[in-house]
Amino acid sequence: MAEKRCRLMGFSLLLAIMLIAGLIFTGQGLALETLAQPDLNSSSAVQSISSQVYGAALNVDEIPAQADQNVDSQLYSTRPDQIILTWTADPQTTQTVSWRVYGVAGSKIQYLPQSGSTDDFSSAQEKDIAGSQLYGGFNHFVAELDNLQPGTTYVYRVGKDSGWSEPATFTTAAATNNFSFMFMGDVHSGYYDTSAGIWQQLLAQACSAYPDIKFALQAGDIVDNSEDTGDWSQLFTAAAGVFDHIPLMPAEGNHDSGDADLFNKYFALPQNGPVGYEGHNYSFDYGNAHFVVLDSSLMGCDGDAYQAGITWLENDLQQSNKKWKFVMFHVPAYTINIGDNDAAASDIIRQYWVPVLERNGVDMVFVGHQHMYMRTYPIYQGQVQDRPTGGITYLMGNAGNKFYINPKQHDYVAKVLSNVTCYTYIKIEGDVLTMITRDVDGNVLDEYKVDKGSSMDASVSVSGVKLLNSSYQEITSVPVQGAFRLQVHLNNNTGKQQTTVAVLQVRGSDGAAANCGGKPLGIASLKTDVPVVGVDIYADFNLSGLPAGKAYVDVYVFDESNVPIDIPYQKFSFDITS
Repeated sequence: MAEKRCRLMGFSLLLAIMLIAGLIFTGQGLALETLAQPDLNSSSAVQSISSQVYGAALNVDEIPAQADQNVDSQLYSTRPDQIILTWTADPQTTQTVSWRVYGVAGSKIQYLPQSGSTDDFSSAQEKDIAGSQLYGGFNHFVAELDNLQPGTTYVYRVGKDSGWSEPATFTTAAATNNFSFMFMGDVHSGYYDTSAGIWQQLLAQACSAYPDIKFALQAGDIVDNSEDTGDWSQLFTAAAGVFDHIPLMPAEGNHDSGDADLFNKYFALPQNGPVGYEGHNYSFDYGNAHFVVLDSSLMGCDGDAYQAGITWLENDLQQSNKKWKFVMFHVPAYTINIGDNDAAASDIIRQYWVPVLERNGVDMVFVGHQHMYMRTYPIYQGQVQDRPTGGITYLMGNAGNKFYINPKQHDYVAKVLSNVTCYTYIKIEGDVLTMITRDVDGNVLDEYKVDKGSSMDASVSVSGVKLLNSSYQEITSVPVQGAFRLQVHLNNNTGKQQTTVAVLQVRGSDGAAANCGGKPLGIASLKTDVPVVGVDIYADFNLSGLPAGKAYVDVYVFDESNVPIDIPYQKFSFDITS
């Protein structure tokens, strides 16, 4: 509450300065549209990644295209591999661990809180796990650890005395309204020799940029050929060191289905779906959010699976009282690709399933299948909405290097990119959702924000601030007598051009903190049109006698009538050096 009062006092003071004292001066520089994103066609190199952080680097040349089903047992160690975390129950008090071992019918898992761990696991709890046949002499093991403490990090290993895995950690969910997760589209491991390696590189980038990620969602087609065990081997080799630490919750795509049913053998998922289709459709809660995952192959055609699924979905969403609701499936309701062969399925999803999502307050839908990145404007009853909270935002991802081109033009498309390998980081902070999509090299491709707690329309929001010199080069500090330039990126969260007034304030001196305090060192006001793709604006400051120390930047956004349209952006600071 004190922070809110401090923010409101600072906001009122700024308005008084602007409207009464007349201290506003116009910042120099031009409002420039966001630059076109780089072409990632050439990003096919497989990067080596430290095994201490992300697991062994993938060498696709050493992985056979198809594992021999009749192998000599001497070729394989009894040491476990393909270790993956998922959830089958409450993320606060349980953790599900799966792994593979060759020629072993029984295995164990040992685990204990990290705070009391020992190198020999002498004080660990232990569970005996019976295996089930996977393929070609390999057995698969699934352990559900229960009665865990929320918000606690555990150390574990799997195997037996003849061969244990390296120790790894997982952290149970805390009782919190603030958390982050990652969304990815199609991986298609095995499509090219480099596909799994590109995914490994993408995972490394995500883990480096956002170490606070708690789990990952993946929208299907995680492998190219579900019957090809080599595709799965490449996938799990790329995932080593990531998804043995954070859970991976996938949807089943059309490339994941097959007679061997390896998708459902590999992934232990919640069994709370409709009778007969458990694991295909499921849901879980994390923090203040509810997540539903659907098998789109059961959504786009008539029959028992369709009826059971849509009835279960309605009941599941109605029973959730979580603030945020997310749904994920593979084939999109709102398509983007020319020559789409799934138009009939998409039409059925849009006609029959989307109304269920809309009347039950779903905020965002994650999809894949069309091998591009796409974000829609908020859509309700087939119409684009002006406010982010006015409808459902549909997000299409592509986490592999299988690309489609020539996207269709639709009025519901806010952002579309082809030839990109990307992931989306989503952070929930109570009433506020922020998302950032990055490519395999870490370049920001898209940003978006939804604020459920604000009465402001949030038609335009600030996503980032940079400190530049006069040559538009990014810098980290300014001398006490130096000039500097601030770059602010404005997002347009609607489907039409907006006009806004952005006010930039620099604060410093004693008592200055991120959200309030100190004294104004400079103020600039910029009126600009914000196209639907967003815009970068620039303000020049040439202030003498700046006090050495930390300076904080506040950005306020108003409409043309000087009415605030979003909460102040107060996430940037820089150093003033003597």
